[in-house]
Amino acid sequence: VRYIPPPPETPIENRETVRDILARSRRNPLRIPLPTDADRSRLLATFAPVLEIDQAGRQDEIGTPMLRDHNAPDVDVSDPTMFVRIAHTRHNGQTLLQLVYSVWFPERPPTGGVDLLAGRLDGITWRVTLDNSGEPLLFDSIHNCGCYHTFFPTGRLLARDVTGLLQEPVLVGPTLAGWHPHNRVVLRIASRTHYIDNARLEMSADGET
Repeated sequence: VRYIPPPPETPIENRETVRDILARSRRNPLRIPLPTDADRSRLLATFAPVLEIDQAGRQDEIGTPMLRDHNAPDVDVSDPTMFVRIAHTRHNGQTLLQLVYSVWFPERPPTGGVDLLAGRLDGITWRVTLDNSGEPLLFDSIHNCGCYHTFFPTGRLLARDVTGLLQEPVLVGPTLAGWHPHNRVVLRIASRTHYIDNARLEMSADGET
């Protein structure tokens, strides 16, 4: 099943528009990107990913977390929902804007008799880090439990070598280079495990490159 977020009410036609929004958002004493409500909505809608989810049952539908009788956690899948917010990171002495998208599944079903990863509620968070030029610097994802943090480079950053004895290796997915406002990132998500099997850039139906 393919979930396509609605486009922004006021479309962003080029990278320069993103750059100008970010420039306006930094007009504060700390130079932290704080876009207005309208600009924040435009950015979040422009960079929202398309989800292609292999659905074998209710466990693969997305919705809103809730509590049922006796405080049992569940997800209401009657209205597919993507939760959005902004965040910030520091890079090369600058504060950069991040766009964050999260979805929730009712459960991760067990794959065998003993499956320590199975349980109620599962989810994926997708994040876009924008540099001050108005382009994505990096994409990354993580399951909402805090596992499987994966980076999707844009070709503008290089992964550092693992030097610490107990440092986990970095998970790196496909490179997503050449973003344009008429492109959408498409995430292919597996049934049951909800792993991101693939990520790619795709031209939107009404877009031109």
